[in-house]
Amino acid sequence: MKYLIVAHPDDETLGCGASMKKWSSEGINVDVCIMCTEAKAIAFRLEENELDDDMNASTKFLGVNKNYEGTFPNIEMNTVPHLKLVQFIEASI
Repeated sequence: MKYLIVAHPDDETLGCGASMKKWSSEGINVDVCIMCTEAKAIAFRLEENELDDDMNASTKFLGVNKNYEGTFPNIEMNTVPHLKLVQFIEASI
C-alpha cells in the first residue's frame, strides 16, 4: 500500500504520476489524500464539477485505489488548526 498526501488536485499527478502508474500496474494499492479539493482561490473559475471530473479521470487512469478528499481552504491552510489537518490525514490512512 502506498499513500500520497498532497495539498491540491493535480499535485499527485504532476509530482509522481509515473510512479503511481508503475505501482498500480505492479498490483500495489495506491491511495491519495488531497487536502484542498476546492479551487475557490484561482482566478479562472472552473465549471461546477470540472475539477472533480478531471481529478477522478486522472486518478482512475493512474490506477489509484481510493481518493480521500478534504475541503480545507485553498491557500489558507495556515488558518486551520494543525490538529485538524493531522486528524484528517490519520483518518485517511
